[in-house]
Amino acid sequence: MVQVLHYGAEDLARTRFATSPLGHLVHGLHNGPCSHRSQLRERWWRSVRRNIPARAELLLELINADPSWTPPFLLPAPAEALAVVEPAIEEELERLRDTSQERITADLERFDRDPRQVRVPRLVQDLREGGSRPLRLVVDSAQALFTACLAGDWPDLRRQLRDDLAFRTQTMMTAGPGGVFATLHPSVTWQDQALLFAPPTDPIRGDTRGRGFVLMPCAFGRDSVHPVLDRSQPILIYSARVQPPDTGSAVSDSLTALIGAGRARALRALATGGSTSDLALRLSVSAPTASAHAATLRRAGLISTRREGHFVRHELTLLGESLLAANPASRGFRGK
Repeated sequence: MVQVLHYGAEDLARTRFATSPLGHLVHGLHNGPCSHRSQLRERWWRSVRRNIPARAELLLELINADPSWTPPFLLPAPAEALAVVEPAIEEELERLRDTSQERITADLERFDRDPRQVRVPRLVQDLREGGSRPLRLVVDSAQALFTACLAGDWPDLRRQLRDDLAFRTQTMMTAGPGGVFATLHPSVTWQDQALLFAPPTDPIRGDTRGRGFVLMPCAFGRDSVHPVLDRSQPILIYSARVQPPDTGSAVSDSLTALIGAGRARALRALATGGSTSDLALRLSVSAPTASAHAATLRRAGLISTRREGHFVRHELTLLGESLLAANPASRGFRGK
């Protein structure tokens, strides 16, 4: 059955785009409708789940209490009224820290109304009682989770999201806001002042009331769209476009000819630095294989390695940077 959502001229005028590091963190940690069965998300989760800080377990329990939903206050709406918003994680955490008690209480009421008897997380009662401590725990936990699990991959993911947004904004300029929706997913169309969502789109509860959608691409998403209306600013999460690989580059790539295909990919994957786990995720290889690549690059003087607690971090040396600068390759997240 097709679901119909009124989306008139006022909504179209307020349609805009945003990326969200905090949103990707929450969706990556939540095996829900947006990221379930996403191969990229599954590879990422296998790589980072051992890095979950103990102090963040209560927040992880809250995120995963309901397989179909996460509390909307965990995804603060972009504050800027711009056409495209790219907040840093620090900005999003600051807005999360400023969430009102009224908003938190309203969002958590769903745990009382849910007929499936979802187990109420321990953190819910603390948040309901108010005070600064529970919300500070949420913010500190989110920061710790981002640092431990997503920070190393965010530059690559952000490039993928920017590529997606460049395509969508170009479509908006040529076909208008209504035309953009047709590019998000085959199940979505806009006609006669309405958005039509065909199955298997998630059930729609509520309406936009002239506020429009913030369109958010999700690199962790599978082939789907995910409207979220029970919040101050409605958002429509959709799966970011995956650019096809450049199959012809390997033949003429002088860096590959110089140091080999595997080591060339590893060197490029470390252009922004990262741990051995980050390298394994970006290359879709095992940790021992990534470690072997890193050791070879280190012996060649192309990267340096330093220890950070229980982990090591690899960075390009000046020689490695010079080699990459002389042998550019098409950009994109290498973990796909």
